[in-house]
Amino acid sequence: MRARGVALRILICALGVGGLGCPPDLDFRVVGGGPGADGGGPRDGDVPRADGSRATGGPCALPMLLVTVEDLDAGATTSGVVMRFSLGPDEAGPVERCGDLTGQGMLGAQAWAATRLSSGLVAVASPNRVDIVDEASDAIRGAYTSIGWPIDAFTLRAPPGEMIAIADGGSGLDYVRTLTLIDPAGAAMYASWALNDPASGLLLGLGVRAMSASPVDPSRLLALSGTADSAAEIIRPPYDGAAAERETYASAVSDTSLRTVYGWGDATYERAVWVGTPSSGSEGDAVYYAMSPGGVTPPLGPVRGCDSVCAQPLSLVHAIPDPTLNTRFIAICAGTDTTRHVVRFKSTDSSCERLLDGTTVGFRRPTRLAVSTF
Repeated sequence: MRARGVALRILICALGVGGLGCPPDLDFRVVGGGPGADGGGPRDGDVPRADGSRATGGPCALPMLLVTVEDLDAGATTSGVVMRFSLGPDEAGPVERCGDLTGQGMLGAQAWAATRLSSGLVAVASPNRVDIVDEASDAIRGAYTSIGWPIDAFTLRAPPGEMIAIADGGSGLDYVRTLTLIDPAGAAMYASWALNDPASGLLLGLGVRAMSASPVDPSRLLALSGTADSAAEIIRPPYDGAAAERETYASAVSDTSLRTVYGWGDATYERAVWVGTPSSGSEGDAVYYAMSPGGVTPPLGPVRGCDSVCAQPLSLVHAIPDPTLNTRFIAICAGTDTTRHVVRFKSTDSSCERLLDGTTVGFRRPTRLAVSTF
């Protein structure tokens, strides 16, 4: 039944039914067997209870990695998951799996991106919906339902406090159409700006491919504009109605198409990580990065890793900085078996760690990563 359901979903995508389009990289095939397939057995890293069921929610030591995972079963309306990993106090770890967040089984099947607030709430964005989950109890505390397809989710510190930021692609995932800020206290819209509306105050155009919080200032955002002269801009949204403030954070990478960006900073480092594809394309995708840049320069790279785990040429879905080591990255890559893995590799050597084995999660696959250190 699951195989039939996945085939139906592919047909629906091809026909464009439903108006929302389909996520990229729907180049998977049904792989039978293994833990979690057809509803049998716990999935990789599940935290077991005494009765054999999975534990959800609960404590998870910082720094924390969030892995948003969608369910590929066309018949599923719920069962999206945010997997949580404690990365350990330093570069040596240990990395430990914490209880998943499922909204007590009610997160949307196409969970796409998540962000954690310092209050312990986690916002999980799916098409048409953002659920706000209490990580301690795994209960949904509120939901916002006026979005399209989320490309990215992150946290911004607006004047009233932390807000959930959704880079909304509207009916697709190619470019950001709208930036919406949601107040987690009441799951209500705090502000929303259409990027192609001169009256909105955030006129960035329709060439923005991805967004994140700025690694320099958490009240500002980092936008991947895709222009010929910029890899990303730092932008202060027009919180007070004034025009947005914009400055170039990193200049463009020559002959490379960048498509995701993620910023993170602490008292020591201000880091940004991109996924991009060089025009030659012979080796596939790569990670590019900036770290406390002095002046406007192109990101460093390309960096590739985990050849033994990831399919070649390398295909990356998303990448973020590892907060425990300034030369290490965490990424989602396509596996050799049409699944996706979460891996960790460095710019300084060929070491590779597989944090999540995609062959063990059944009909699910990771979509976005996030890190929380506060």
